[in-house]
Amino acid sequence: MKTRPLRSFLFVPADNERLLQSAIAKPCDVVILDLEDGTHPSRKTLARSTLREGIQRIAAAGKKAAVRINGDLDTAVTDLRVAVCEGLGLVLLPKVEHARDVQLLSGLVAALETAAGMAAGQVRFMLQIESVAALPRLYEIAAADAFTTTAGGDDA
Repeated sequence: MKTRPLRSFLFVPADNERLLQSAIAKPCDVVILDLEDGTHPSRKTLARSTLREGIQRIAAAGKKAAVRINGDLDTAVTDLRVAVCEGLGLVLLPKVEHARDVQLLSGLVAALETAAGMAAGQVRFMLQIESVAALPRLYEIAAADAFTTTAGGDDA
């Protein structure tokens, strides 16, 4: 099934209520709650505590809710355990360098979707390639998971 393209993305620090409210009011397609660089390390626990409420508010406003998780595996797992809930449409995976990175997190997301009573594949991935080390492996990275989306939204 074809959906309309995802044309505009707004990043919001996951701990900033004022900016979240502003983003929800803007005419954008996706609001990304940023747990990575947009949230100071001292505020990540606070950001996670309000994350699900933010996701639900974004979805209720008719926008796709997304979360950018942290790149290191331990923190990524912590982020995903909180983020995967009804209303979440996209997870941005930062600093992807290997197909295995995507496969590991995909397995976790599938288990979390099942535990939450969600349909498999409801949460899609958007991959962020941020280093030259990933370039020779782009095809393998892109093909690593059936639930990777394109910015155009053809399968999002």
